[in-house]
Order: sequence, then C-alpha cells, then structure tokens
Amino acid sequence: MQARVAEHAPRYRLRAEPVRWLGWEYRVHDGDAEIARLDLARLRGRARFASNGVEYEVAREGLLAGRYVLRANGRVIARTERASLVPNITAVIAEDRQLALRMSARLRLKFRVLHGDREIGRIHKPQPFRRTLALELTEPLPPHLRLFLLTVALFILRSRARAAGSAGG
Repeated sequence: MQARVAEHAPRYRLRAEPVRWLGWEYRVHDGDAEIARLDLARLRGRARFASNGVEYEVAREGLLAGRYVLRANGRVIARTERASLVPNITAVIAEDRQLALRMSARLRLKFRVLHGDREIGRIHKPQPFRRTLALELTEPLPPHLRLFLLTVALFILRSRARAAGSAGG
C-alpha cells in the first residue's frame, strides 16, 4: 500500500535559506523567526546547529555509506542508514521513532517523510534553481529532529550538486 499525505494541511514548517550565494551556511526559519543556523563544513560531512540551548553536531560516518549521526553532549540522538537496497530511501532512527526519507523526484529535490507507511510530510525546493529547502510536517517532531531531517536533505542536495559539477567537466 502506498503512503498517502494526511488530508489536513502541514502544521509544522521550516525553511532553510543559504546565507551566501555560493556558501553552505543556512538560516533556518520557522515562519518569520530565525531559529537556527546550519553550517555545513566545506570539505567534510559535518554540520552544527543549536536548538533550545543545546549544541548539536551532524557527522557523516564512513566515506561511501552516506550515513549521518546526530550527537548532543557526546551522545547519539539520531542516525540515518540505508533502509533497503533501493538507493532513494534513507531510514532515520531517532529515540523512539523510525522514519524514512524517500526521494520522490530526481530533477527537483523532493523527499517524502514517512512514519511507517504513512506520509507525515515532505522536504522540497519551493523554487527551482534556488538552494532553499522547505520542511512541511503534519505531525509534531522535536525541533532537533526537524533540523536533522533538513540537514540530511541539504547534504544530499550538496552531494548531487557536486556530482553534477564533476560530471559536466
């Protein structure tokens, strides 16, 4: 059975916008309020952000695996791993939740956020040719987990941009 979007509109939204045209630092907004800055390290799969006074770090594990770990105070809070042999699904294991990011569009970055077989939201580029990402959820998730989902999507966006750049030249 295919996952379906809940009938009601998303209630939890975040928007990540690049600080500079060519940089990988993002401002994250909840409505008009800036709630965090994501700083994606240039050469390594690392990012940092703060939420509710706690410092978090997202780090890539392994060179080719594409796995990411969210840490706070030296403790693993959430992690990603391949959900199956299908390359467009990433499992997100966080506390008592098992979520999945399923890439559903190739030309414009778009993910469906799944909890089991239910679609609880999406991450997408609201405008083509811009690096802004939007997270829209129908169910509540802790702020640090919403920021982790956005960060993982940004890492995938960056790796796709790098792959396209190296393929063209």
